[in-house]
This record gives sequence, C-alpha cells and structure tokens, in this order.
Amino acid sequence: MRHDHELLASMKDPSYNVHRTMAMSICGMYGSGAISLFGFVDCKFRIFFPSKRPKSFLSKGVCAIVACAASAVFSDSVKDDYTQRNLELLASRGVELEEIVDIVDGLQRPYNPDMERKLCEEHVLGVLRKQQTFHAIQLAIKIDTAVEAEEFSKQYNYTVGQDEGLFGVDESVASAIPLLYGTIAITNFGYLDKAKPGVIAELDSNHEAGKCNTFIDDIVCGIAAAACGRLAHNNTPKYSKPLK
Repeated sequence: MRHDHELLASMKDPSYNVHRTMAMSICGMYGSGAISLFGFVDCKFRIFFPSKRPKSFLSKGVCAIVACAASAVFSDSVKDDYTQRNLELLASRGVELEEIVDIVDGLQRPYNPDMERKLCEEHVLGVLRKQQTFHAIQLAIKIDTAVEAEEFSKQYNYTVGQDEGLFGVDESVASAIPLLYGTIAITNFGYLDKAKPGVIAELDSNHEAGKCNTFIDDIVCGIAAAACGRLAHNNTPKYSKPLK
C-alpha cells in the first residue's frame, strides 16, 4: 500500500469501504448476528484496540473475527436439531427432500463424477439442521400462505402473488441460508434462481387456484445452494472445473 499512491489516496477518503466489504464476507458465514456485531466492533475499534490503525484491511479483518467468534458462542447455545421441523414445513408446500438432493447432485456431479449421491443428502440435511434455516423457511411459508388467504392489502397480495420482477424480498429472506456457507453458496443461489432446475421451476410456475410460491421457490434455491457450499467447504473436489 505504501508504494501505491493512488490506492493509498483512495483509502484515506472517508467514504472508502472496500476493506469493510471484504471483512464482512467472513461475517456472512455466521449469520446476521455476526454482521451486526461487526458494525459494533468496527465503531468501537479504538476502544478495543487503542494502539492499532482502525482504517486498515487488517483492522477490519480483526473486527470480523471478533464478531464471528462472539456469534459462534451464541450459536453454540442452540442445541436443537431443526431437521424434522424443516422437512415437515417443506412437505407442507409440496417439497420433498429427494427433490432438493436432485438439484445438489446435478450441480456437484460435474466436479465430483464419482461422488455418492448420499453425500448430497448429507449436506442438505446439514443445512436443514440449523435454526437459521428454520426461521427463513417458517417466514417464507407464512408469507406465501397469507397471500393465498388474501390477508394483506390488495396491492401487496398482487405484487407478491405475481412475483413481480422488481420485488426482491423473497430473495433477501432466502439468501440468509446460503450466506451461512460463503460466497460460493451465494453464487450458486444466483444461478439456481435464474436456471430454476427441477422442483424450483415447478413451484415457480404453479399459480393454480390462487397458489403463491413466491417465497418458497427461493427457499429451495437457498437450501440447495447452501448444501453445495457446505459440500464444497467440507470435501476436496476431484476437478476444479466441471468436465465437459
């Protein structure tokens, strides 16, 4: 940095924020609680570390590590396994475990041709075990069913029911799941949201008798993307690029 005068000048600008953006990519893997704590530690940095420079990339990385560690302590107090509750919620909207496993297998197979399908199921269940996943699924289904029952205003029922192009709250809720597994999971989430393989397309196109799947289809994207990210973080792929 000392020898790059252009970059150094940018970093001295009060609006410079790239160091925070990079550090927060760590926090995302520990949920929204870690992101909130990052903001607190960042603002109080001089109190916690009076001899360190608060505007460096390293200082923001330290903030992220402290925030994530604190969030991990909180998360460890949650001992409940939410797998069964999550499977029941998904089944109530016509989504079965095997359908999500199919999507994960389809995405990961090109990188691991000899992979056992059971591995995909293991990582889907790992995602479904988490409390954060339960909260996202629960909220998504509550909103979809409320729209079907016309419990919101006429305008909101229409906006959500038609899944209008500029409505993005559904993706925001669902992205809370892949965020827990890093940028690779978020990349997969974006791909699945556009490609809509398997049951995702079925949900997206089902509007019969006032059916609303606006939130649940993105939830399936989020779970599958998170499982792919979880698999990637826990297993060394045979190929770094998919075979053609």
